[in-house]
Amino acid sequence: MSFGIKITLKLALSPPPSPSPLEGEGRGEGHFHGFRVMNPSCGIFFGLIPAECFARYSNFGFIGVWMRIITGRSKGRRLARPKGQGIRPTSDRVKESLFNILREEIEGKVVLDLFAGTGNLGIEALSRGAEKTIFVEKRRQAIRLIQKNLAQCGLEERSEILPKDTNRAIGILKQRGESFDLILMDPPYEKGWIQRTLRKLNSHTIYHEDSILVIEHTRREPLPQLLEGWNLIRQQQIGDTLISFLAPRKGSYPTEVEIKS
Repeated sequence: MSFGIKITLKLALSPPPSPSPLEGEGRGEGHFHGFRVMNPSCGIFFGLIPAECFARYSNFGFIGVWMRIITGRSKGRRLARPKGQGIRPTSDRVKESLFNILREEIEGKVVLDLFAGTGNLGIEALSRGAEKTIFVEKRRQAIRLIQKNLAQCGLEERSEILPKDTNRAIGILKQRGESFDLILMDPPYEKGWIQRTLRKLNSHTIYHEDSILVIEHTRREPLPQLLEGWNLIRQQQIGDTLISFLAPRKGSYPTEVEIKS
């Protein structure tokens, strides 16, 4: 596997930042704890919302979400954005960090985008040379957004939308004999979906020994301590967001983890 990650143990971590007054980034229901966000790490302000937090906190309906394809064939294309509170798209900052880490793990690979939402992550993978992406999403509004975004980028021929919930979709993909090189997973925050989906993947192996699983989640919802069948090989922190990179476990020896912030 040419993942290109040096796996070393780093224990001297600085404490995570305090939660912002504005919380509830989950793709499902959110709750608004405060309007003024005074985060010194955010330099430019759009009204009262810091620029780098612009996309992350826009699912509350009072501000728009700017989404674009960062690089590749469709570089610079703007993606259709959700309205209302039901969908939480990945911010460009988090998406860029995720794909910068993956680098050569995209070209020619078969990708599965679970909890696809707007299709933001899977479409970025297609733009960067993925052979095919299957988007798993059950909500009609989100499916329409994925269809529109694929059409805007001219990527319909290399994609498929599976309009099922994640649990059923994984079973269907197993029955079809599908095997994915890269699985992208951005479930609703703090709803227990990470552990349930990992259990389903463990019993329905739609991946191979060199596959990579990427999970976007909040630091308030850490990964299960016991990752049965998986090794955590890297974790990147961006504000309150964690991007966790996992690989199928080979043998009984635990893998040391590199954590960066």
